[in-house]
Amino acid sequence: GIGGYGNCMGVPTVGGETNFDAGYNGNILVNAMTVGIAEKHRIFYSTARGAGNPVVYVGSKTGRDGIHGATMASAEFDDASEEKRPTVQVGDPFTEKLLLEACLELMASDAILAIQDMGAAGLTSSSVEMAAKGAAAGAGGFDLDLDKVPQREDNMSAYEMMLSESQERMLMVLKPGREDAARAVFEKWGIDFSVIGVTTDTGRLVIRHKGEVEADLPLGPLADAAPSYDRPAAVLEKPAVLEDPVVVIREALTTLSAPDKSADDMHAIANAFIDDRVAALEGVEAVACTVAPGEAKVYVRAQPDTEPAFSLLEEAANNLRQTNIITDYSVETDDTKVELADQAGAQSFLTALGVLMQTPDLCSRRWIWEQYDHTVMGDTVIAPGGDAALVRIHGTNRALAITTDVTPRYVKADPFEGGKQAVAETYRNICATGAAPLAITNCLNFGNPERPEIMAQFVGAIEGMAAACEALNYPVISGNVSLYNETNGAAIPPTPAIGGVGVLDDATRAVRVSGAEVGDELIAIGVTRGWLGQSVYMRDLFGRSDGAPPPVDLDAERRNGEAVRKLISEGLVTACHDVSDGGLLVAAAEMALACGEGLELKTPVKQRRAAFWFGEDQGRYLIAVAPGASDTVLLKAAMAGVQASKIGRFAGNFLRMDSDDALALLDLADIHERA
Repeated sequence: GIGGYGNCMGVPTVGGETNFDAGYNGNILVNAMTVGIAEKHRIFYSTARGAGNPVVYVGSKTGRDGIHGATMASAEFDDASEEKRPTVQVGDPFTEKLLLEACLELMASDAILAIQDMGAAGLTSSSVEMAAKGAAAGAGGFDLDLDKVPQREDNMSAYEMMLSESQERMLMVLKPGREDAARAVFEKWGIDFSVIGVTTDTGRLVIRHKGEVEADLPLGPLADAAPSYDRPAAVLEKPAVLEDPVVVIREALTTLSAPDKSADDMHAIANAFIDDRVAALEGVEAVACTVAPGEAKVYVRAQPDTEPAFSLLEEAANNLRQTNIITDYSVETDDTKVELADQAGAQSFLTALGVLMQTPDLCSRRWIWEQYDHTVMGDTVIAPGGDAALVRIHGTNRALAITTDVTPRYVKADPFEGGKQAVAETYRNICATGAAPLAITNCLNFGNPERPEIMAQFVGAIEGMAAACEALNYPVISGNVSLYNETNGAAIPPTPAIGGVGVLDDATRAVRVSGAEVGDELIAIGVTRGWLGQSVYMRDLFGRSDGAPPPVDLDAERRNGEAVRKLISEGLVTACHDVSDGGLLVAAAEMALACGEGLELKTPVKQRRAAFWFGEDQGRYLIAVAPGASDTVLLKAAMAGVQASKIGRFAGNFLRMDSDDALALLDLADIHERA
C-alpha cells in the first residue's frame, strides 16, 4: 500500500522504521510521515475567518466508503472485527496527484483564504475545525448545502455525506469573486469543484439538505470547548536494573547430510526440518541454520524454563533419513553455563551476532524499501538503509535529513525513559549524517486510555518526550494520536513513533554509514557501561525480556551529537552510524556490510566483553576516520567533553574479534539478507 500509493504520487519513500512484536498481531500499525517544503511567507492555514466567503469542495466525489472510520479507529477489536472491514476507504493515488497539482497551481495565486484536507470524519471534522478556528480568531461559522456536494452514489443521507471518509478531498475557503478562476484550474486537472456553502460570523455550523436544516450547532462544544477527560493514571513500578545473570543453556546441533544435494536444496531441507519437525517439539526452538552443498546444520536451543527432550530430535532426523530426504544425520547436545559478565571465546560472540542479525528486528530491511521508488525527482542524496535519509532541496545544495524511530520494548518497560529514547534516537540519526536536528512530529499509538495502566504509559511517554525535546532544543511541531489499539482486551506495545527532520547546509559534506575504506579506524563515541536490560541480546539469545531499559543522559546526548556534527563538518569522518539495537557489535557489523569491508575489533581492557559489545547504552556513535586522523579526532572529542575510544580497523573480508576466530563478511551478508 505504501509503495503503490507513494510511487504513483511521484514522492520518494526514503526511509522508515519497522518493529515486530506479537502484541501487534491484532492491530498492525502503519504510521506515515510526509515532509515538504514551503516558502515561509506562502504557508496556507485552515483558519476560516470572516463572513460571506465561498466554501469550496474539491477532489473525488463522496461515497459511502469510510463511514465511521474514525470511530472504528477508536474502538477495540475483537473476533467480530472482520465485519467492520468495509468501512475502510480505498485511495486513488492518481487522483491525489491531480488534486495536489491543482491545489499548488491555485496556491500560486491569492485566491485561497483557508484550506484543509478531509481526513478522519471527513466533511464534519474539516468544516468544524476550519469554522471553529475562524470563530476563535474573531468571526467564524459555516452554512453548508449538502445538495451541492459531488456524490458518486445515489440517495446519500446528510449523515452519510458528513461522515464519509472518501479519499482525495479538500475543503477550502476562497476570496469572493475568485470562484470562476479557481473552477477553471480544477477542471483543467479533471477534478470536481463545487461551492457548497458560505462562511458566517455566527459561531455556528448549519447543515442543509433537500431544503431542510439537518443541523444547527454551536462550534464551541464541537471544538476547543468540548469537555476534556481527566483519566486516572496508575503508578507504574519501575523495573529493576538487570544484574549480570547466569544462564544455563541446553543446546543441540543437528547436522543433516545429503551429498548429492546443492546448497539451495539443503536450505530447503533445513527449513522443512525446522518447520515440520523442530516446531513440533515442546520447549525447543531453532535459533540458527547454516547450509553448504550436501550439508545443513540446525542449531536448536531450549526455551526458557523448560526441559526439552532432545532425543526427539534424533527421532525427527531419523524420520527424514527413512523418507530418503537425507542420507545421514547427527545430533550433539550440550549444557552450557554462561556467565554474561565474562563470556568465553570470541567465536561465541560471532555466533551470537549471526543469530541476532537474522532476527526480525535486526535483519535486512532491503526487501521492504526496494518496493519503494526512493529516487523519484532525483534529489535523494542518502537512500534507505542508513541512519537518516537525506533529500536535497531542489535547486539548492541544502538538504533535509529525515528519520523515524521508536523502541517499543523500552517504552513498555519504562514509558518515561522510552519516550526520551525515541526522541533521542531520531536526534542521533540526524546528527550521524552531519545535519542539524530541527524538529519532530509524532504518532502516539497506545491501547485503551480508560485503563489506568495504559493511561500511565501515555502520560509517561509524553513526559519523557517533552524532557528530551526541551533538553535537545528539538521542538514538536505536529502530531497525531491513535488510541484503543487493543484486540480482545490485549493492548499493543506502547508505540510513540517519532519522526525527525534536520537540515544540512551543504549536501556534498553528508556522511553515510557506507563511507569507510580499508585502513580507516573505527572509533566509538560516548560512554559504554554495558547496559543489557531490555537488550535484543538478552531477549533473543536468552529469552530474557526483563530489566530496566538503558537510561538516556540528555546532556550527553546533545554534547555527543554536537561533537559528531563538528567532526563531520571538518571533514574528519568518513562514515558514521548511531548505536542502537544490538549494541556496538551489531552497529559495527552493519557498517562493515554497508561498506563492503571487513573489520578487526578489539575489546578495551577491563571491559566485560558481552556487556561491552551487546549492551545498548544510549547516546553513542561509531565513526570511521582515515588512517592517521584518529589522534586528532580523539583530542577534539576530549576537548568537547566527549568520551571516545578506538575499537577497530577496517581491513580484509572478515569480521574478527580480539585476533581470534572470524566470520566471513559474505556469510554475514547472507545471514542478514536471507532472514
